[in-house]
Amino acid sequence: MVKVLDINDNDPVFEFPIPHNHSVTISASLPIGHHVTRVVARDRDAGHNGRVIYTLPATGDNVDRKFDIQRQHGVIYLNFRFDHVTYAEYRLTVVAKDEGLKPRPATSQLVVVVNHSIPFPLPAGSRDPEVVRYNAVIVMVGVLTLAALVGVAILVMVSFTRCRDSTGDIRAVSPLSAVITSHAAPRQLSDITPCSSTVRFTLRH
Repeated sequence: MVKVLDINDNDPVFEFPIPHNHSVTISASLPIGHHVTRVVARDRDAGHNGRVIYTLPATGDNVDRKFDIQRQHGVIYLNFRFDHVTYAEYRLTVVAKDEGLKPRPATSQLVVVVNHSIPFPLPAGSRDPEVVRYNAVIVMVGVLTLAALVGVAILVMVSFTRCRDSTGDIRAVSPLSAVITSHAAPRQLSDITPCSSTVRFTLRH
């Protein structure tokens, strides 16, 4: 029996962050422990050679470890309260490496923008590929819902316009009666059929 072993010959490759997609913006009011975003890297090797773990070195803007990362899942979270920060950018070096006998590392740069003008205590944005796809679905549903509401409003306005009498203005409309005012004598509608352009009325002198 011949057993073929995988050779650890591939470096992890980042899907996020990457040079043209490398920043997230968060509110300054986020609590300690809150998730900022998730970094993603893939390794084409098999087994342990293709299993990726993440680290966030205490260097550069993260020398005091304001940010930390979950090694297995790549979720970056806060170790610091930014309440006093009005606006700041933190450039973090993210390291991904496989679990082979001789690990192969890869690095990428992530920029975290902290903005005090964002009032809600949630991340203002994320470039995590899965979050982007989820947000796109939410936006599409919102657009379709808004379009449906606008369509209903237009239908209501058209229906109301068709119910207006050519000789006066309707002051009140109900399924049973309506009062029309004009330069002529007041007329009481004895019957009005909803969703119909035919109105029967009786003149009272």
